[in-house]
Amino acid sequence: MLLNFKSEINESTIKDLSKDKNEPEWMLKKRLNSYYLYKNLEEPSNKYGLGIINKQGTINIDNKIKNTQNKLPSNSSTIIESFENAIKNHESLIKENFMTHCINPSENKYVALHNSLWNNGVLIFIPKDNINKDPINITLDNKEEAQFNNILIIAEENCGSTILINKTSNKINKFSSNIIEVITKSNSKLNIVNFQDLENNSNDFSTTKILQKNSSNVTYTEFGFGSNSSNSKISSILGGGEANSKIYSLNYCTNTQNFDINISTIHKSPFTYSDILSANILDNKAKLIFNGLIKIENNAHNSVGYQKEENLLLSKEAEVYPIPNLQIENYDVKCSHSASTTNIDEEKIFYLMSRGLTEEQTKKLVIKGYFNKFLSLINNEEVKDIIESSINGKSKYASLN
Repeated sequence: MLLNFKSEINESTIKDLSKDKNEPEWMLKKRLNSYYLYKNLEEPSNKYGLGIINKQGTINIDNKIKNTQNKLPSNSSTIIESFENAIKNHESLIKENFMTHCINPSENKYVALHNSLWNNGVLIFIPKDNINKDPINITLDNKEEAQFNNILIIAEENCGSTILINKTSNKINKFSSNIIEVITKSNSKLNIVNFQDLENNSNDFSTTKILQKNSSNVTYTEFGFGSNSSNSKISSILGGGEANSKIYSLNYCTNTQNFDINISTIHKSPFTYSDILSANILDNKAKLIFNGLIKIENNAHNSVGYQKEENLLLSKEAEVYPIPNLQIENYDVKCSHSASTTNIDEEKIFYLMSRGLTEEQTKKLVIKGYFNKFLSLINNEEVKDIIESSINGKSKYASLN
């Protein structure tokens, strides 16, 4: 089992948490139903992932789940509120959309656990015809031993926004569970950047699902740098015609980090488009497994799906396992997948050092050069600075041998 609570999680734990938040009866019922699912659901299979992420055994955490709050930005036209406040101020919006249409607690044991114990959340509601010129910045600062974060994003018709999510932690945090639900209406356009830079004592478990209506356009970019182990599941459901999905996963793993990345796009309607890209650098004894899936259902004629994974290994001990997959039910489509893994070019390293660069400068140059083509996907200078700072910090310890 991944989690070992110091004392048993039971109905009283759930009721106390809900009472502390002064929640309505329907939310308590939702929590308890998820708790019963958690008790009865089996552990996820380790055959193609998940087992890679916790080689050290169990994660011991206190069963006292504390309330937490984040500082949230203000926006004159967009609702940005903590879940605790949103349940009071926009109850029908939360009741209708939280863990209903998008992610279901029955999906797996740890999603059910999350829904029973969540203690932090953010609602972002972008009204119809509203275009946000400035990005919305959300920081999820994981300060408790176990933190369960929700982000619910609802984009109404003809709206647009860039949303930046920054996940950080301290030395106390051991387990960070994150569920992101994105619901887009027709002709909406979202650019979401999720940056994970947790401390190396923390274990990250994240599930993101995007529901897309007609002609919606979503670009979702996830950067994984921190944590001891990370399990990230990202899926986009293209339910409306001409919906467009781009999912980019960029990870830099060092030391003994273990990453389990799962990305899928499900084409349910015609003339839909998806692009999956996973680019990874691994060093030292790091391990990463990538499961990619493009599924085109019978009704999704004239759809296009691309899937690509690139890996750069800086160490002979680093390991990567790409598992791309296509499921095609309608053959009037265009689909492709590819995976490539390369080792560091020793001749290039020798050449750069012969031109006067130090070994550390050479390491940083090679790593930054690999990521630069992906940084062009980010049009926010603040985010680029954060990412480059993290690259510089980690590349200092690159082995290149």
